Amino acid sequence: MKHYLYDRQIVLDRQRAIQKRADMQRLAQIAQVYRPGLTGRLLMGLGRLMVEGGTRLKARYEAASTPVSSYQLSVMSSNNVD
Repeated sequence: MKHYLYDRQIVLDRQRAIQKRADMQRLAQIAQVYRPGLTGRLLMGLGRLMVEGGTRLKARYEAASTPVSSYQLSVMSSNNVD
């Protein structure tokens, strides 16, 4: 075998190895699970607290807007007559 053919084969083998390594690194980056940093975790927690607080407020004010007794019904109906 001529030495220049051998050198060409070495170069091609090296290129394949480099390409394979690059493909593996690219796939490893794609497969990584997203892990939020400190800011992301704090914002997620704050958002969750805001949603829970809003849900509680909504439930509280919806419950307060419904009449609870016949007295409130009579007061509400007398206000509507005037």
